[in-house]
Amino acid sequence: MGKKSPFVVICPGGGYEMVAAGIEGDPYAKKLNALGYSAFVLYYHTKAGAQAPQPMDDLARAIRYILDNAEELNVDRQQFSVWGPSAGGHLAASFGTKALGYEHYKFPKPSVLVLAYPVISMQDSLGHQGSRERLLGKEADHALKLAYSIESQVDSGYPPTFVWNCVTDEVVPPENCHALFEVLCKKSIPCKFCQYSEGYHGSGFSRGELAESWFDDAVSFMNKYMA
Repeated sequence: MGKKSPFVVICPGGGYEMVAAGIEGDPYAKKLNALGYSAFVLYYHTKAGAQAPQPMDDLARAIRYILDNAEELNVDRQQFSVWGPSAGGHLAASFGTKALGYEHYKFPKPSVLVLAYPVISMQDSLGHQGSRERLLGKEADHALKLAYSIESQVDSGYPPTFVWNCVTDEVVPPENCHALFEVLCKKSIPCKFCQYSEGYHGSGFSRGELAESWFDDAVSFMNKYMA
């Protein structure tokens, strides 16, 4: 069957209310397929079914299926990346933590994370209210919010991470990315943060926008760590 390809699991955004695969899933997968990656789009529980840890359980089941069927799918079990925009970025970023993600489910660590205008924090001052309430509930206490705030869960073993957003994002505060980038740098995690002065949330490929180069930059970053 030839050389096994690295694989990518894409977690589209949607505020844990929907899965925006038409903008942030299928188009990315098609382009990644053309570049030689085996790309999969995750449809995870949303709305009333989004209560943690259900979305992460969905991601874990998908990765388990891919790993268990690696020969048939012709993918490399040790070389994979998880991508996520917006709330899907929170899911992807969570998978990079030991407590919530890969080690908890006894999976290999992902080679790379790619996060587009992600929700990172579940703290009231930083996070996206809708995502937080659907994932953790309206009555979530401080300890639960902290446990699902990725900036509090990053350790020295966190995967290399590419992250981008726009200063003008009116949906998810840009400070989410700042908080993540700061801790990645403190922990000496290989990372790249691209922030653009203009652009909007949920922009997909951002064609015609200042952020249009983000996808190619993300792939270049990913190629460095997908040997």
